[in-house]
Amino acid sequence: MHPSHRGHPGPVTAQPNCGPSDSEYGYCLSRYHTMGCGSLATAEMAGAVKEPLQASGYKPLVDERGEPWVDQHGEPVTILGAVEASG
Repeated sequence: MHPSHRGHPGPVTAQPNCGPSDSEYGYCLSRYHTMGCGSLATAEMAGAVKEPLQASGYKPLVDERGEPWVDQHGEPVTILGAVEASG
């Protein structure tokens, strides 16, 4: 089935989307979704990833060799620190 047609599997739950899907990522493009839309996450899904995502904000960013990125003071850079520094 072509992704632009209704019913294409959604990227979140793999259930069919209630409307046409984005061609790049497969997210439903409908403005309003049905409860069974494959692009909707449940509260339980969001709760399950909350702690790991919060913890990952404090982990040092590393390069392809596993070496931490450091700032001008020689301190490890975290994603939260990088976002704060860019603002």
